[in-house]
This record gives sequence, C-alpha cells and structure tokens, in this order.
Amino acid sequence: MLRQMERSTIHLLAKRGKSRRQIARELGLSRKTVARALREPVDKQPAKRVRRSIVDPHEEQIRQWLRQGLTGVRMLELARADPEQPYRGGRSVFVGRVCRLRRELEQSLADVAVRFEGLPGEYLQVDWGEVRRFPFREEGLRIPVKSSTDSDSDHPLGNDSSAGEMIMASSGRHGQW
Repeated sequence: MLRQMERSTIHLLAKRGKSRRQIARELGLSRKTVARALREPVDKQPAKRVRRSIVDPHEEQIRQWLRQGLTGVRMLELARADPEQPYRGGRSVFVGRVCRLRRELEQSLADVAVRFEGLPGEYLQVDWGEVRRFPFREEGLRIPVKSSTDSDSDHPLGNDSSAGEMIMASSGRHGQW
C-alpha cells in the first residue's frame, strides 16, 4: 500500500521525464506498482477494510436486549446459551460491541426532535424586526421590539407603556398592541 507521499514522488518523477523503470529502480518498487500509482490520483484514499466479527451474527439480538435494558454481562450469558448459534468468542470483544451499539442507540434517541407543546397563550415567541422599504410604497414600516413580559424590571424596555405602541409611518396611524 503506497502512502500519499510515495504516490506524489512517483507522479513528480514522471513529470520530470523519468521512465517507469527508472522510477521503480530509484524508489525500490515494482514497475507494476509504479504504473498503477501513475494511473491513480495522488490523493487516493486507501480502501477501508471490512472485517467480520464473531459478534456480527448476534448484533440484532444485542440491539433488542439493549432496548430491554439488559446489562452487557447478562447479554453475554444469553448469547453463549443460544442453542442455534452460541457465542464462542471472548468477553472483551462482545462487551466492546455492546458499548458501541449502546452509544449508537443513545445518539439516535438524542437526535430525535422533541415537540414543544403548551396551552394557548402559555408560551410566546416574539420575532420582531424592522422593515425599511416595501416594494409598493416609498415610506417604511417601523416596528419596535416588544418584550413578551413587559413587567420584568430587568428588560431593557422596562414597564414603559410607550414600548407597546406601534407606529405605522406609511399611513400615520398609531395603535396599541
């Protein structure tokens, strides 16, 4: 397996006009390896090795046991006692897979969106801004930011009654919130 630096060196020597045979001799590689490296991109990532584990046949059963809340030791006992396909591997391999699957399950549960519900008027989200120009009018509409809890003394607008006033510059009308 060639590293990126070796691939880069092969491509550089080829650009400088050296033959494949000269590059192979200089770097101590096979001519076929040099030819393959020249066909492939310099930044080619190595293929990931897929290794089968002795725990693989029990993975779905482990997921079910995790949903039931069993411990890793109990799962190992049950897997070894399985009459169809008993687990014959070591404890650390089995418990390591259980830990990885438990993390995946917890992550999938954490990624679920939580619905935020309340009674009408119980919660309030205020998203105000300022619109300076409308395409159909020359004058703009100015809306001040209004707090959802006007009685809070730590709010910048305080308990000022003028904070609840809306001014529509385009029509000159005033109104209360």
